[in-house]
Amino acid sequence: MRYIIFSLLLTFSTGILFAQTANQFAKEAFEKAKLGQYAEAIRLYDQALAINRHRATYHYYKGVCLYELGDCEAAIKAFNFAITIEPRLPDFYKNRGKCYLELKQAEPAIADLTKAIALKSTQAETYYLRGVAWSLLDDHEEAIKNFDRAISLEDRVGDFYRSRAECLIVLERRPEACMDLQKAAKLGAFNAEFLWEKYCKGN
Repeated sequence: MRYIIFSLLLTFSTGILFAQTANQFAKEAFEKAKLGQYAEAIRLYDQALAINRHRATYHYYKGVCLYELGDCEAAIKAFNFAITIEPRLPDFYKNRGKCYLELKQAEPAIADLTKAIALKSTQAETYYLRGVAWSLLDDHEEAIKNFDRAISLEDRVGDFYRSRAECLIVLERRPEACMDLQKAAKLGAFNAEFLWEKYCKGN
């Protein structure tokens, strides 16, 4: 009986030790990622995962680091693992959708971003990214609806206005586009001033 109790205590203690060690690796990885040391963070997340592969957040944050390094295909695999373990967190789908968007795969991006919204993601970026995906499919009306929603949630992001303006230009709604480009330029959005000069100055 004593041997059985000792064995159970040893197993329990070993499990706690492994969990603590995995968490320590993950905590250190998170700090490295905050410093922009993504390759080192990935190495540490891999060490945490070697101990505990069933922690969704380890896979997720590893995916985020891979995305930051530009390896979207590997990031998608990491997000796949995270979603398999925990399928109810909107950020997992949003960031996988972001990777699909970087790869110009609009349809799976829309599917993931729509899932994130269904799971109550209220982040303006989610709608913005879905708008960008719709614009890749040349559905500019649907893209504008998503940019509208993004702007209603966060009206101080220049890229939201610039992207909506680009769709409005395609739809030949230039006065609205020019208003958006003015706003985008004031907010420092990339290329907004150039687009305003091209499409709006003197018109």
